[in-house]
Amino acid sequence: MLTITETRAAEIPASELWKVWDNFANIYVFNPNITHSRIINGTAENGLGAERQCDLPGKNQYLRERVVEYRPEKRLVVEIFDTSLPMKSMGAEIAFKALGPNRTQITMTATATPKFGLLGRLMTLPMRPMMRRQIGSLLEASIRYALTGEEANPRRVRPVVDKPVAA
Repeated sequence: MLTITETRAAEIPASELWKVWDNFANIYVFNPNITHSRIINGTAENGLGAERQCDLPGKNQYLRERVVEYRPEKRLVVEIFDTSLPMKSMGAEIAFKALGPNRTQITMTATATPKFGLLGRLMTLPMRPMMRRQIGSLLEASIRYALTGEEANPRRVRPVVDKPVAA
């Protein structure tokens, strides 16, 4: 299993940074690593049990995620229950720590277990630096969005239809 942890700190209250991540359906607004996101299967917009699909660059590339732990302004844990990527399992924990009234530390720990046995384990070697960069850019983009409202890619086309997805 591959585990990557990245941490950033910013001059922003934890409550403000949490609001960005709590908008679970719309992570695409600040996430530079995806092209679209939307709630699926008629679940709630956020909170425990919320499900979304994140569309990745490339044809028919996606992640389907579910919130499995939800502690407002403290911790959000998601599991990836379906993906086009060659992974057996994936997940992420985002932890928020107030360092003062206007300073917050955000830490993301992502885990991934590839398919394909030994070959899959060998694939984790080049994946590690790529995942570290992606997680770092995601944390930085979430802080930037919370502070300025700057979208990761404002020219993206926003999805208009919520298509049901079989679980």
